[in-house]
Amino acid sequence: MKISKAFRAFDAELDTDVCRKRTNADLTLTLRLGLHQQNPRWADQEYDVVFDGNVRGQPIRHIVAWTPEEWSTFKRRLIRQVESVWNGKLWLLNRKDRLLFKDDTDTYAPNIYCKLKLIADDAGTRNHHQVVNVVRLHSGSEPFRANSLNLSDRSVIQYNSKLDSRGHPIPHAVAAHEIGHLLGLNHVDFGKPHCAAGTDTGADPCYGVTDEDMRNVMGGGMQVSLANAFPWQRALLMMAETVPALGPASQARLDDWAPSLHYVPPRKMAVAVPTS
Repeated sequence: MKISKAFRAFDAELDTDVCRKRTNADLTLTLRLGLHQQNPRWADQEYDVVFDGNVRGQPIRHIVAWTPEEWSTFKRRLIRQVESVWNGKLWLLNRKDRLLFKDDTDTYAPNIYCKLKLIADDAGTRNHHQVVNVVRLHSGSEPFRANSLNLSDRSVIQYNSKLDSRGHPIPHAVAAHEIGHLLGLNHVDFGKPHCAAGTDTGADPCYGVTDEDMRNVMGGGMQVSLANAFPWQRALLMMAETVPALGPASQARLDDWAPSLHYVPPRKMAVAVPTS
């Protein structure tokens, strides 16, 4: 069984045809980005200026025109970075036997393997979930603070964002972080006292205070945690109306699909023994 459903933020496909005794079902979220080149306004200009949209008072950033080669390289690097961080890193455990399949004579309760596919095309070439502006920074310009709608050529380059409590650098992937926002995730410490709703959720504490949170992709790092499974959990809940095996949407709660960072094979269902 392959069931697809289109959402505003992404498309989702649940595939149970792959289920075997040791293989779980797949839930693939597909995000289609339309990338819009932002070039200097005038053909005879070497560069133009772009302002940091997140923080007032930031200095100007100089940009140069994209070349076909640099543009193609950027798109490849974007897909590679995002999928390396998000694709195939989480599982959803089928705690309430919401989904079952039969293999020969046995019945199993498969878990869900969480996958992500990123499609990055030029803006206007297809129906995209989101259009993102992308600039190519002048070699002498400092990076600007990217957001989910505005990236630069350096957003696909891994860098050390900060140091942990032991003084070890924490590598960060800007584009993968911003894609997390497009999937519906907030910063790792959103909702905590130091990053409460209604305050500046782009402030440094929202990116994590503990080492574990700072290393999270929705903080200042590149790691995923159980909380990052929310887009796949939400997709399953929203698909429940069209997938009878998942049960009524009112019964398919988030905690019925507990996330895991470790592979767990399908569980063989116990066979009822008739009583005399």
